[in-house]
Amino acid sequence: MKIMILGLGAVGTAYGFTFKKAGHDVYHFIRENKRKSIQKRLDISFLDGRFREKGENKKDFYEVALAEDTSFDFIFISVSPGMIADAVKTIRDNELKGTLVLFNALWYTREELEEITLGYEYIIAYPLTAGNIQQNKFDFVLFKSVMLERKEKSNINNYDDIVKLFGDCDIEIEFPYDMLQWIWVYMGVSAGFITTAGRYFDLNDTKNAFFSIVNSSGAISNSFTSIRQICSIIRSRGVDLRYYKDILSNYNTPPMIAGMVIRNSLKNNEFMRRILSLDIDIKDLFYVCKVVYECGKENGIDCPVFYENYEEMIKKYQ
Repeated sequence: MKIMILGLGAVGTAYGFTFKKAGHDVYHFIRENKRKSIQKRLDISFLDGRFREKGENKKDFYEVALAEDTSFDFIFISVSPGMIADAVKTIRDNELKGTLVLFNALWYTREELEEITLGYEYIIAYPLTAGNIQQNKFDFVLFKSVMLERKEKSNINNYDDIVKLFGDCDIEIEFPYDMLQWIWVYMGVSAGFITTAGRYFDLNDTKNAFFSIVNSSGAISNSFTSIRQICSIIRSRGVDLRYYKDILSNYNTPPMIAGMVIRNSLKNNEFMRRILSLDIDIKDLFYVCKVVYECGKENGIDCPVFYENYEEMIKKYQ
């Protein structure tokens, strides 16, 4: 298949590399004024979770092919949260054709997405990877699966092709009840942890901030309370949370027990340790918290712990 990745970000490039290794033609769309400054070859170091439970450390390289044509089977969009509309405008302005794969966090409603993508077929998916590109060095983690919208809820004609694309790469597919709602729930849970970490610890050191939470029963209790309150915000968007018990059930666990379970799991979870060692853009973290906070306020939802955490975090980093 002929695949286009919009830009040269960590997530899109990780999957672009993986698609290419599986024999597909992969191209990156780079704006004309930035083409001379990009790295055409990346030296890759990654933890591959597709074949062994603990993953395999691998090294390789990736030759970046720039998109010259305008027609593709799939166009993968994985950009900073809130930038989907700008990304689709870039695709439209350059008259690029292909099924759009919206491959990142989305707080938009379905109606808003329909308006943004007008004239294009699109499908929602969620990547399970993280990475950093620094100069010509690319370090990332690739999990064994991705999240993909169910066929009956999608509006694309080449659904079987995207299933085959991931299958060719030995990537398993998980199908949530509703992909967009699943992302909202995931963002809500993330906002609960981020605001606790941002208020009480230092988000500039993400790894230590996260470990500080799991080592403090008070911080875990705070974040769990925040997440339970955020569930009311998610519910106010028309989400039936019974379909997402697999994500939410842990947050009713007593904090002391939860902390012990998380600490023990981290000892044997190379993937989480590797992800936490990667640099994370604080602006992206703040965006996730901001949209959840604003939605709760707009819908009149009572979330005192979450709101206070968010407001104190913003004061701290202004």
